[in-house]
Amino acid sequence: MRLHIFILVFASWILFFNASPDLDAKGKLASWINQARDGREAYDRFDDDTQAIVLHSSSHKIYKGRGQIETRVREAIHLKTRDFRERFQAAIPLSNDSQRIVDFDAWIIYPSGKIETFRKKDLVMVAASQETLFSEAQIMILDRSYSARDDAIFAYEYTLAEKSVFLQTGWSFQDSLPTVYSQFSVSLPKDWSAKSYEMNSPNIESRARGTTYTWTSQNLPGVKDEPSRPPASQLYASIGVTIEPSEKDLKYEKSGIFSSWNDVAVYGDYVQQDRVAANEAILAKAKELVAGKNTQWEKVKAICEYTQSLNYVAVEMDLNSGGGYKPHKATQVFERHYGDCKDMTVLTRSLLNCVGI
Repeated sequence: MRLHIFILVFASWILFFNASPDLDAKGKLASWINQARDGREAYDRFDDDTQAIVLHSSSHKIYKGRGQIETRVREAIHLKTRDFRERFQAAIPLSNDSQRIVDFDAWIIYPSGKIETFRKKDLVMVAASQETLFSEAQIMILDRSYSARDDAIFAYEYTLAEKSVFLQTGWSFQDSLPTVYSQFSVSLPKDWSAKSYEMNSPNIESRARGTTYTWTSQNLPGVKDEPSRPPASQLYASIGVTIEPSEKDLKYEKSGIFSSWNDVAVYGDYVQQDRVAANEAILAKAKELVAGKNTQWEKVKAICEYTQSLNYVAVEMDLNSGGGYKPHKATQVFERHYGDCKDMTVLTRSLLNCVGI
């Protein structure tokens, strides 16, 4: 009798401790992750060779006015096999020092139910590009690829606060991996509105409640890499959103509202107009370049070929405040014989102005 009781107690003890990790996981995890975990059943909706899926991908932007923006990003990925272990990584791009990570949390949920957690202190800073000479851009990264296991889940969320002059934003619903659930939303101040432009997908559901706009898409196939394939950004189901402030708040927003390509051109001219002034050296070079050229096209071609000969040096500073659109002065670019796209543009305009174009 005692033996039977011992066996029953021992069996119950085994069942309890075998089941408890999963129960413990559900108790410790945020509700959005627990909902995402149910997406593991979605593999049969995609190709038979699918070895990993994005269970959840979302972004919620809160526009507070006067350039203040807060963004909450969430993502959860499930591995059928650890062949895609490089996706056990969270990367937060920071284009300049006006952006600040408010909070960060990440989790690995192992097949056993064990949970490993990470915080903001676990992030490591790396350079955003090895090719850009002058740039404030950096990436805060958590790489846990070596922790990946078959049937494991990696999830993370963070909040980013920033100050930006731009009122355009966007979101890609798709990924190189199949995506079960993807959502983008914006919340705006009173009397503000948003216009959206959908690309590459008729299956984006949209809704508006007050001044919160939400777009959702589900069960999207992965975009596979192929020889001569167009850039993934041209293939992903995505959305562009233009934010329109109220008349009262428009005076506090520093950038223009881009509703057409002409608006973009007008803004580009505005930030360059005090940079194109020529000096005697530029005037002399312009006359030299067009000497013997009879048609306007020949003159334009000669000047453009000259500016194309400048050394390209990327200079990316103060991007969220419009720095990416502000060139150096044409006189500086001409003297130094290097610059980036906007610098070459402003020198070209200066040379053209000198010959009446």
